[in-house]
Amino acid sequence: MKRRVYLKLFPKQTKFVYSEALETLFLGGVGSGKTHAGGVRTLLMALRFPDEPGLIVANTYAQLRHSTLPPFFKVLELIGLDYHWSESKKEIAIYAGKKIIVRTYSLDKPGRVRGQTVPWIWVDEARDMSLDSYEELLKRCRGEREYLPISITTSPPELPHWLFDLFEGKCDGVNKFMIRVKTKENLFLSKTYVDRLTSTLSADKAAQELMAEWGIRGEKTFPYWGNDNITDYVYNETLPVFVTIDFGYRRPAIIVTQVPTFDLYEPEINIVDAWLPENKTTSDICYWLEKYKGKIAEFFGDPAGDSVNEMTHFTAVEEIKNKFPGVRFRYPTTPKQRSKPNGTEVLRRLILNAKGYRSLRISRDLVNKKPGEYTSVYMALKNLVYPKLETGRLDEKYFKDGTNDHPVDALRYQMVMQFYREN
Repeated sequence: MKRRVYLKLFPKQTKFVYSEALETLFLGGVGSGKTHAGGVRTLLMALRFPDEPGLIVANTYAQLRHSTLPPFFKVLELIGLDYHWSESKKEIAIYAGKKIIVRTYSLDKPGRVRGQTVPWIWVDEARDMSLDSYEELLKRCRGEREYLPISITTSPPELPHWLFDLFEGKCDGVNKFMIRVKTKENLFLSKTYVDRLTSTLSADKAAQELMAEWGIRGEKTFPYWGNDNITDYVYNETLPVFVTIDFGYRRPAIIVTQVPTFDLYEPEINIVDAWLPENKTTSDICYWLEKYKGKIAEFFGDPAGDSVNEMTHFTAVEEIKNKFPGVRFRYPTTPKQRSKPNGTEVLRRLILNAKGYRSLRISRDLVNKKPGEYTSVYMALKNLVYPKLETGRLDEKYFKDGTNDHPVDALRYQMVMQFYREN
């Protein structure tokens, strides 16, 4: 009688283990269960392709021996499979009705991988790996089959990094799939452990090590954005609102502002509402904005909103105009208006002038991220950075990190159209 064994996985681990994408990335915080999930997925690949040896890759032999392989061996033991690791041959023999071979490889022995051909690869802690090394592994993963999976488990690297370039915003679930796992999402982890790290790590370090966010080397774009910009002002239904939008299905940003005095020359601009969802269409945006119908003075937005949608055959701007007729939609058109440094400087001046006229402030209830949103407007302005270039100098453009840049882009479109004057 066959014995059925269940391995404990929490939901995000399960998504990673059963991904059918060609390249699958588990981007996880410390203690988020990366290596265990990698071990389970590796076993499935070995059983799926028993006649073709796969490859487990680590950066160093020490990492392979002490960090990567022990969790994999534990998975085999939980399943009840016998195995033998030959350190001299760098091979693991798994006895599952027949002998299955899995090869092991560490990057500190670069010549050993050349000449190998494998049907699948597991790469552990790719943040410490160079793009050249990864590309060499891509060359090794080949065969007659169409499905040649590469699985990656890693902590978030500091940017710029090739993992960000390959995966962020480029995942379709078929060629690439990325899942971000926070430390606290590991249901089998001690709460004491999570609480201790949360209370000890700095905010920036916690974002990278616990929240699985990309780490960014650089300086804050708006270092003075903080408590002085928080206001108790809330939406006043007797006054009109301005709506600015950064279009995009994956992470759009819709921000609602109000000027209490309606003085467009020396205004106090208050952010009174925002919606920062994931995977929403322009129709979804229109539905969310219905509550402000008849109150919107102007729309501002991304020039990309003028691009035709292949599904609706309308541009995002046209869809907004059709839903809210008579309301002007403005977006940057000239090179100076579209210049990121120009728009950033306008925003910076409004932030610096927090206690004076012509200032940018945010309602207190918008400081924290709301359920279902990828960030808050307050945190986006707080966390956006200028990245350091290889020369050591700061880039003049803030980093497009895929999270904080969307709300800031939306604000930039509005502020540059209202307050930037070309000479």
